[in-house]
Amino acid sequence: MKNALLFILSASLILSCNNSKNTTTVQPKELAPFSGFDLAKINFKERVYPLFSKVLMVDDERYDSTQIARLDFEKLDYISMRLTGAGMSVPKEKYGYQFESHTADSIVRFDSIYFDHVKMLTKRDTSLVAVWATGDYIKTKTRLDSALQHMKNKYGEPAAQYFISSSFHICSYEWRLPDRIIQMETSKGFSVSITSGNSKPEPSTYYKIEMIIIKKDELQKLANVCTVSTATYPELKKLGWKDTLITGDYIPHSLVPQYKYDSLGIYSIDRATEE
Repeated sequence: MKNALLFILSASLILSCNNSKNTTTVQPKELAPFSGFDLAKINFKERVYPLFSKVLMVDDERYDSTQIARLDFEKLDYISMRLTGAGMSVPKEKYGYQFESHTADSIVRFDSIYFDHVKMLTKRDTSLVAVWATGDYIKTKTRLDSALQHMKNKYGEPAAQYFISSSFHICSYEWRLPDRIIQMETSKGFSVSITSGNSKPEPSTYYKIEMIIIKKDELQKLANVCTVSTATYPELKKLGWKDTLITGDYIPHSLVPQYKYDSLGIYSIDRATEE
């Protein structure tokens, strides 16, 4: 009897160990504060519509479950830019839908980097194409540097990197994986607060991270439909339009001509260390 009991205990321990090794993190089916949805684990097969069932924002209005059930998808048509003077919008032809969340604490994450606002772009069949996310204010430069170092440790040195603007110290870093492009944009801002009992304003610095993830084989297609030029919009010739502009939150800086063809080094990441 004693030997039988020992055998049962040993078997249970083996099963327990095996189960712990086989455990995988299951992505939540709905976004919510502290949901734990990990953008680093997306496979572009996610069911986007159900993900936003409790957090959807449409035209700056938060939708409840009743409104979502009778949602008019035309309201989600993706528009990267409105050409007000020409009475047109970009893309010219309908591309897909954009699902946007309201702001909520840690609504998604990328490994240990947390974000409080997320948008997802889909094609007309609601298959996922790209994700845009922005994070809550980061209080220290050390935490910002740690997040960037995490990305470098995981994916190596960026394939493209730019110093976008000195005004808010905006820097952009891009990693090219076999199936996706990941861009991480960092910036600095300033705020002023007045505490109780102290009427003197207290200035402080904060940092932000903005991230985009786009399916690699959809990137050029999206860039093409989001390009504004007189070739794609002949009507703009009457307005004196001469530039070529690629619009939208999901387009990495490496496709934008002013950064891509920067022969003078104006946007060189090396300039970021001069500040």
